[in-house]
Amino acid sequence: MNTQLMKKFGGRRLVGISAFVAATAFAWAVLTSVALAGPTNTGLPSIAPVGTPHDGQTLTGTQGTWSGTPTISDQWESCSGGTCSPVGATGNLSYVVQPTDVGHTILLRETATDATLVPPSMTVDSLATPAVAANPPANSAAPTVGGVVGGVVQPGQILTASAGTWTGTPPITLSYQWSVGGAAVGTNSPLNTKYTVTASDVGKAIAVAVTATNAGGGPVGPVSSVAVGPVLPLAPSNLTPPTISGTPQQGQTLTMTSGTWSNNPTLTNVWEDCSGLTCTAIPGQTGLTYTVGAADVGHTIQVVQTASNAAPPPTNVLAVPSARTATVSAISATSVLAYSQNTPTTNQAITLVAAVTSGSGNANPRGSLSFFNGSNAIPGCANKSVNGGQTVTIVCQASLGAGQAQISAAYVPDPTSLVAGSTSDTTSVDVGQGSTSISLAVTPKVAPRGRATYLATLGVPLSNAGPVLPTGSIEFLDGGQPIATCASQPLTNLTATCSMRYTVAGVHSITARYKGDSNFTGSTSPGSGVQVVKGAPKAPAVRGALGATMGWTIYYRRHYSWVSALTAFAVPKGTTIIVLCTGKGCPFGERRLTNVAGTVSLQGLFHRRHLRAGTRITVRLTRKHWIGKAYSFTIRGGQKPTIKKVCLAPGSTLHIVPCPAT
Repeated sequence: MNTQLMKKFGGRRLVGISAFVAATAFAWAVLTSVALAGPTNTGLPSIAPVGTPHDGQTLTGTQGTWSGTPTISDQWESCSGGTCSPVGATGNLSYVVQPTDVGHTILLRETATDATLVPPSMTVDSLATPAVAANPPANSAAPTVGGVVGGVVQPGQILTASAGTWTGTPPITLSYQWSVGGAAVGTNSPLNTKYTVTASDVGKAIAVAVTATNAGGGPVGPVSSVAVGPVLPLAPSNLTPPTISGTPQQGQTLTMTSGTWSNNPTLTNVWEDCSGLTCTAIPGQTGLTYTVGAADVGHTIQVVQTASNAAPPPTNVLAVPSARTATVSAISATSVLAYSQNTPTTNQAITLVAAVTSGSGNANPRGSLSFFNGSNAIPGCANKSVNGGQTVTIVCQASLGAGQAQISAAYVPDPTSLVAGSTSDTTSVDVGQGSTSISLAVTPKVAPRGRATYLATLGVPLSNAGPVLPTGSIEFLDGGQPIATCASQPLTNLTATCSMRYTVAGVHSITARYKGDSNFTGSTSPGSGVQVVKGAPKAPAVRGALGATMGWTIYYRRHYSWVSALTAFAVPKGTTIIVLCTGKGCPFGERRLTNVAGTVSLQGLFHRRHLRAGTRITVRLTRKHWIGKAYSFTIRGGQKPTIKKVCLAPGSTLHIVPCPAT
């Protein structure tokens, strides 16, 4: 019974007419309820195709069946965890599965509506599909490598990977693996989208491979790009230039040390000869060493090292020169000859000839040359100027002491010369002892108990040079027997003296004897008488003869001569030297040097003047109470001068007297 009616009647049973009325109302209510029921579904909607749908797949819905003629409305639903959400357009019986549907089920919710019914609508769902599956990745365009500059790949470039084109349900995870020369480098990682080219990659091709993974599967791939490269090296770069060691002299070997380079180039070397700013390659000289030739003298040498590699032209070739050497010098050769007309003796002239020859026609020797006897420079023949053509000849006249002389010549270049110094081989010259003679002056008469003086003067042969003087002592004898107190009287300026006191009248025959030394032979004077008589004078009028000697070097040419050396040796103190010059080329008429002693040089008076044939030089040595000397030199064309020696009266410069017996 209707609840409201029951309430109205207070829950009491109705009887009679009331019960009838109530029953009639209830029946009407039931009839009314049955007549107003909403739309009735007689068949559920469905989804085709049947099975697991995939992302991107199109589902087609078929409406369900209904009683009556309701209005049908359909809505696709994506469901997860019991909750469904509308997707797609309302009323559309097709639906393209979306990536957001992956893992969800899909159903078609259908609503029937009839406004004449109560309730006016009814909603039913199709059977849900299985959970939507994702589409696996698929590549439709291969990966590519970017970052290549001008079509060239070189160390230092940063290459970038482009994944290409991939389909499949997002999100798709892409992973990149680089390979160099076919070998994988680095890690296979989604972050590995860039690669920095290194020097070790030179000559190899570089590619990138991509693999893809999503909810639908994977990894898919790898799919490789087209390789780029091969990698070309960077252009050669010089870190330090090449260097040259060794002496830049003709005949010497120079050695080059390679420069240091980056980017592993191939190196070639070319030696060059340089003059000024211009350098010329030396044909065929491409090694690590070079032997300096005669043609290089006066020039400098450099080596040019060229580096090349496979870098793009033109930067793939770089030439770097070394520092230049100092100017190349020439070698020289020095030879020496020594000769005289006869076997020389002490103080006799020996002609020394040296020739200095440059090893290259590009430079002439310039400097000085000295002649040596052993390790000692020969006086008057040292530091001779060398200056001329490729071969310079030096001539010097010298006198030597007795013995075997070891003659050599040494050329010393001046600081600006390009011709190196050299020393000749040694040549031997045998020099014999010079002869000597003794002139003796004695007090001819002496009174008893008076003192007689003996003065011995040692003479040597006339020569054209005379620096070596006899040494030792003089022994005086009486009647052939040595005088005890005069047995060893030292030589001073070639003279020696001794005196004796006589008590008994008589006659004594005095001689002087020289025993000789290493350079001179001994000699004995003729006897000189001493008379011991009453009334004899106290002192002799003549005390002796000057022992001084002359040495000279006079060079001659075809039309003139010049004085290179003119020296007086062993000149006693108090001597006067008078030098006279007559003829063409004389720088003076007369020069007088008074109170001289020892060694006196006179060549400075002539200053290398050219003395013509017929010119005469006279040197007079005079001293009071002593027999003097005079030397005369007459110049001749193209040959040695004539030389004459005379003796002068004591204290005289003109009066000639016989020389003491020798």
